[in-house]
Amino acid sequence: MRRTLIAIAAMVVATPLAAQQQQGNDKDPTIAAKGGGALPAGWSIALDPKEIAKSATPAMVKFVTMGDGYHFTTGPAAIYYRAKDVTSGAYQVTATFHQTKKNVGHGDHGEAYGLVVGGSNLDSPDAQYLYFIVRQDGSYMIRHRAGPDDKTQLHTIVQWTESPAVNKVAADGSTTNTLLIHCAGDSIHFLANGKLLQGFSKAGLHGMFPEGVAGIRMNHNLDVHVSGFKVEEIK
Repeated sequence: MRRTLIAIAAMVVATPLAAQQQQGNDKDPTIAAKGGGALPAGWSIALDPKEIAKSATPAMVKFVTMGDGYHFTTGPAAIYYRAKDVTSGAYQVTATFHQTKKNVGHGDHGEAYGLVVGGSNLDSPDAQYLYFIVRQDGSYMIRHRAGPDDKTQLHTIVQWTESPAVNKVAADGSTTNTLLIHCAGDSIHFLANGKLLQGFSKAGLHGMFPEGVAGIRMNHNLDVHVSGFKVEEIK
């Protein structure tokens, strides 16, 4: 099943995020993680431009190797990547995300996490990447960033959409979702827990077809364990 994107609306849902409790929205402050700063070997972090504008720093994030994967305790929203994970042609990127406790900063829908592909210039204000994220209310979004946060640079490809394929938060506050981005030929597909959510053609993405660095995205104030992160060439 494949749906072709005919038009992409450029828009931003922007909520200022604080670097500390005294900054930003009192109802949803960005809380610095304890023991943050160091990253696993080979990994880099790129904070969202709005977080940087609010004086957030990488030291506010705790990102460590743990068990069968990585554990994220986030303050500011950011993406995480390894320079070696470059994709082109036919490839797939996957990971399983286990949110350990309910996120309450934005009510029941919570904050989002997911996969990044097509990254370039990630260490500069001109960063570009496509990201596929889900959140605890069972919805997903697909977006493309091309530079700083403004209405001409952050493109919403699929707005928040609820799907039975995306697992919702359980009674104990946790939830687990396995995400996959599959790119082959001139098509790209987005799956959650083995079920297709969206598919686009290269032409349908209007020049935003993702080739570049792959990685992980985490919004703010999350506690998430990531296992099985793989960036694989499809032969």
